[in-house]
Formats: sequence, structure tokens, C-alpha cells
Amino acid sequence: MNHSLSHASPRRTTTGSSARRALAEREYTRLDLEVAVDIASDHNFFTGFSCNLSGGGLFVATHSVSPVGTLLEISFLLPGSDAAIVAQVEVRWVREQNAESDCPPGMGLRFLTVDADSSARIQDFIQRTREPLFHDE
Repeated sequence: MNHSLSHASPRRTTTGSSARRALAEREYTRLDLEVAVDIASDHNFFTGFSCNLSGGGLFVATHSVSPVGTLLEISFLLPGSDAAIVAQVEVRWVREQNAESDCPPGMGLRFLTVDADSSARIQDFIQRTREPLFHDE
């Protein structure tokens, strides 16, 4: 059985105070994570590297970007796990190479379907790894 991890509506890229509001409204906790991500489409297979992960998707740094709306299959390993996460994703946005920016080119991918075990492992990994919201004094 496949489960959708994301029910969020797409967000536009914004700047300034509206960007801070958009970040505060995110439905999912985002975690910095760099792992190899294998990406397959109908015609290509390539590997990129994740920059961050959430229950709704991930950003993959790669020079081999696909157009927005493209459906892809990805697989990756969470640190400390031997079982691959395999998911169907949609390209939600693309960042092209820009010599004036320190940000890598790549794609924002939204999870469409992922099996229940993988979904639970992603959520558990994020909960165990993220910094606590409150610190003991």
C-alpha cells in the first residue's frame, strides 16, 4: 500500500518578510541531509545529492534537472539504514546553475507515493535527528 506524504499546496518562491512567513507556515519539518539520491525517469537514470529532507519531499542538488511537473522515481538510504527509501515524486521547482549564487542547481521534489514503512522511517529519522524546540536550562 502506498501513502501520500504530502497534502500541502505548492508554494511560490518569495523574498524578504514574505519568505520568512512562508517558512513559518511549512507543513513539514525540514532537516539538512546530504545523501546520494538515485533518480529515474522514463528515459534517464542519474544520481544527485539531497540538501534537505522533510515528510513532504526533498531538494536534490544535480545538474541534470527535469522540467517542473515531471514524475520521477527516486531511491536513497537514510544514514544508519540498509533499507532503501523508494518513492514516486514530482518536480515542483527547479534551480538552474547561477554563477552569482552559492546555491547549487537542482530540483525540489514532492513525495507523491511511498510505502508506509518508508514513510514511517522518514518521519522517525527527522524526529530523532532534528534539534529540540526547547532546551533544558
